[in-house]
Formats: sequence, C-alpha cells, structure tokens
Amino acid sequence: MKIVFLDVKTIGEDIDLSGFDALGEVVKYPFSTTEQALERTKDADVIILNKVEINESSIGNAEHLKLVCVTATGTNNLDKEYLEEMWQAIRQSQ
Repeated sequence: MKIVFLDVKTIGEDIDLSGFDALGEVVKYPFSTTEQALERTKDADVIILNKVEINESSIGNAEHLKLVCVTATGTNNLDKEYLEEMWQAIRQSQ
C-alpha cells in the first residue's frame, strides 16, 4: 500500500507519523500544489492532506486510490461530487 501525505508541514511538526510506516510505503511532501499533487498521487492507495484542493485536477491520475483522509476540520477543499463519481466508478468496476 502506498500512502501519500501531500502537505505534511501544515499539520505541525510535533505529530509522530511513524505509525503509518507499518502500513506500507509512506511518502511525505512538505507542501504540494495542485499540479504537483496530480503527479504525486498517481500511484497512491491512500492520500492524506490538510489544505490541498482535491479534485480531478489534483488526483485525476490516481488509479489505485482507495481512501482520502483529511486532517483539517473543514472539507471545503474537497470536490465531493467528483469524489462520489470516482467512488461509484470504482464500485462498478469491481
């Protein structure tokens, strides 16, 4: 399993993220733009983010994506309609 943190610097430096290492390959980026996220998530199974906008422009190439985790209290950066369409397509292909 590949877990990608898109903007780990935005969640604070006092948080121990080492527990994720037991789950698979973990890649941590300090910050990501939408364009960088598109490339960085293409092989991700799990994406963890705080402030990065999540939409087709940022995760449209993520063919293995199973889970999007948000560390923020708000979800206004998520295109929920796109994510629902994405999940429906995954369910239909299984």
